[in-house]
Amino acid sequence: MTGIAKTGSEKSFLRMERIGSLLSFDRSFLNHAQWHPALQAPGQIPLFLAAPEDGHESSPPRQRVVGFDEAGRGSLAGPVTVACVRFDWDDICTPSGDLRTSVLETFVELNDSKQVARRVRERLFALIQAEAQYGIGCASALEIDQLGIVNACHKAASRAYQRLLGTQPHGGICADIGLFDRGLSLGEEATKAAFSAFVQVTKGDAKSFHIAAASILAKVWRDAFMQSLATRAEVYDFADPHELADPHELADTYGFAEPYGFARHKGYGSAAHILAIQRHGPSRFHRKTFLTRI
Repeated sequence: MTGIAKTGSEKSFLRMERIGSLLSFDRSFLNHAQWHPALQAPGQIPLFLAAPEDGHESSPPRQRVVGFDEAGRGSLAGPVTVACVRFDWDDICTPSGDLRTSVLETFVELNDSKQVARRVRERLFALIQAEAQYGIGCASALEIDQLGIVNACHKAASRAYQRLLGTQPHGGICADIGLFDRGLSLGEEATKAAFSAFVQVTKGDAKSFHIAAASILAKVWRDAFMQSLATRAEVYDFADPHELADPHELADTYGFAEPYGFARHKGYGSAAHILAIQRHGPSRFHRKTFLTRI
């Protein structure tokens, strides 16, 4: 049987409903005093809950969720980039606790960055920057080779979180709840020290509003950086590229037309990219430990 095509208003309603479910998922973690590992839904691993300092369970009213996601983990070249995002629940919910319709409408297109068209990602990037507190950090190809990709992701996530904290006024905000896309963290001990509770969520960018927002920031920022390499430096002397906030500034001043096609594949292992590496050898942007089979 042929399905009946949905009208534009019906599609918009369904998308707003999906955004509402992403926000509800995140809000469910605010009452973390009631969490228990045995009650976790599938795909959420592992849960850590810190004991309150006074020994009593509590749920501070200003507690907030921070979502983390990364871009570029599997790329052959360029940095791995992590973004973290924190929205103010007073902006998301009415005093009675209902989700604000204006928020659902504003972010109706939010999704896993891989499922969103480039123009939509760039529009969401600007909206998230305007409406949320955020941090973006990265680890260079050199650091990835030295530390391994897992520890480099930890470093990039820590840098992103430090940037977010740098935007906050001191005092008045309790320890945050960290939501990480599966496989990502600040490192086990650093994550436990930073958050009152944290959880890794399988396919988190499709389940969590905050993780989805972080995935948009990380991908758009990293794509802009890789795009900048197409007309700029073949020199990658920045051991700490996170120190510069503008991705174009990171690869500035050298005026080099690179032969690898970073603007097209963003450093991933396309056939054309692999052929260029075989033909020209690796650049300083390449992760040497990722090229052993090329």
